[in-house]
Amino acid sequence: MLLHSRNNIPANLIGLRRNICTELKLDDQDLPFAGELMQVRSEELDWQPALEKLLNPLALRLLVPDKHYKKVTRYINNTDLKTRLVYNLVKDVALQQHADKGTAWHKLEFHPEHPLSAWVGQQVIQQYNFSCVDNEKSLERYEKAITIQGLIKNRDRHEKDDRPGRSDASRYVLGWNNEKKKEALQRRRSQLLTELEQADEARQRVTQKGNRLRDQVFAAKHIGEHDSFRTIHIAALQQAIHHAEEQMSKLKKGSDQLKALTQQLEGIREKLQLQQKEKDELVKKTTLVEFDLQTREKEQQNLSGFVNLLTETDKDLLLQFQQRHSSALSAESLSLDNIDTHYSQLTETAELAAKQYEETAAKEGRELDRAINKIKNPPLEVLQRFTDWAADTQRLPADREYAGEYMEWLDKLESENLPRFKKDFERLLHDTAVIKMGVLNEELESWERKIKNSISTLNQSLSGINFNRLPDTYIQLGIRPVTDTVIKESGTSCSMRSHRPPTGNRTALRTRPCTLRRMYRPLSIASMKANPIVAGSLTFATGSSSGPTKNSAKHRSSKKPTAKWASSPAEKKHSLPIRSFAAPSPISSASPAKDEIRKACVSSPSTKVLAIRMKKRLLT
Repeated sequence: MLLHSRNNIPANLIGLRRNICTELKLDDQDLPFAGELMQVRSEELDWQPALEKLLNPLALRLLVPDKHYKKVTRYINNTDLKTRLVYNLVKDVALQQHADKGTAWHKLEFHPEHPLSAWVGQQVIQQYNFSCVDNEKSLERYEKAITIQGLIKNRDRHEKDDRPGRSDASRYVLGWNNEKKKEALQRRRSQLLTELEQADEARQRVTQKGNRLRDQVFAAKHIGEHDSFRTIHIAALQQAIHHAEEQMSKLKKGSDQLKALTQQLEGIREKLQLQQKEKDELVKKTTLVEFDLQTREKEQQNLSGFVNLLTETDKDLLLQFQQRHSSALSAESLSLDNIDTHYSQLTETAELAAKQYEETAAKEGRELDRAINKIKNPPLEVLQRFTDWAADTQRLPADREYAGEYMEWLDKLESENLPRFKKDFERLLHDTAVIKMGVLNEELESWERKIKNSISTLNQSLSGINFNRLPDTYIQLGIRPVTDTVIKESGTSCSMRSHRPPTGNRTALRTRPCTLRRMYRPLSIASMKANPIVAGSLTFATGSSSGPTKNSAKHRSSKKPTAKWASSPAEKKHSLPIRSFAAPSPISSASPAKDEIRKACVSSPSTKVLAIRMKKRLLT
């Protein structure tokens, strides 16, 4: 662990911090230990053992910034850490304090690039403001002090920790660079290896000496079993053995039969040795086979429960798998010896296929994302051609998991086949518009004929009414063509559009109702006002034609007959100017002309109002 780390913090705490950062998706630098942010200055290394003992509790504290405090506390509270952890909540330092001269703070240096180094420095000043003195005599002048030998004074409490290993450089925790600690550990390792070799040599010497002493003890125990010194006289026994061997060699050289027997004996011994070797090999094989058999039986027992859990569906799947891999799983090629090899091969093949499937799925997913993005954000010409595109695609989600909705949309478009009904709809719209415009033209022509007939009837009746005397005149209603451009353009457009064939332009198709409505709205308003065209306010400047008085005569000489009409375009079309003609003879109020005017007015619904007003005028 130390080789892969740059600090001196123990491996168990480094591993614990790595687990916390992995679960919370944080970087190791976000949760540093205090010991990683301070170290003893290079010119004060003689004080390092004492300062390591003093600052060890602070150095092993985990520093948690305020922004990560809640989730770190939640994780630590709900997790079994398997070790002891102390951590501090770090907030911004509001007031910077300064260390006293000669204290431990001046013998330390702090990490220059980490944002929490200032907080660590303030903690050293506030909690470990110990003066560094050279000997025990100077302790009396300070309430809090530490000697270079490691004696710590905190007012009345004194402490010195000289337990084995406490001053070992391999146990230092301060500093953000552990090269010195690695060197110390390597030196310690070399020293331990040397001591281990020396101990092994001493063990071998002791073992040899023990064997020699054991042989001596054995000989001393059995020395009493010999009757005389001659039985244990080694030199005499060796000499006798040598003499016997010389005699045997002489006999072997002098007897052929003995040579043959000796050769046979050697051959038998060689056979025995070979058979013994074969026996040993067979025993080894038997042992291995028995061990393998026991292992197979255990595996069979472990798998028996799994086999019992298989359903019919699982069996069908296994059968399909066996059929797909029949060449590798055949009885000739599969055995207990190579089943593990086949399993590894099939596993590698399956993992490779799964990896290829994942790559293919990822590639198709990217293509699907691009297609969805292209549908959601089509080119400008598509939006101009299909104006409802954005509204139709807005409700569709942009995630690839919902691609089925796009397929349903496509199936709906293909099944409904709306383009097939496009021309039929255009033709129906055109035919309907033509029919409606033809009906409108016929209505306008019918109204025009009725107006002309009514005016003709009125003129015939008015010709018999004496309008003025000296000379005698009468009133006639005239008709002149309209000069309004709106009605003229509407009629021309109506005539042209009623004979125009339908087009396939979708934009024109969609805007045609609005165009027709905008074009015929003035005409429809004029048509609504066309009924009272002839019923305009006609004011006569004469009195009764049967008996004019002096006042009435004076009134006739001062005013001319006038006609006042509405100023709408449709009313201007049929405006009726008054023309005066010489009257042949006066008509009394009981004249049949009144009856003719009344009948003519009643016969045309568009002249009802005028008939009523003219009746009142004639009666006066």
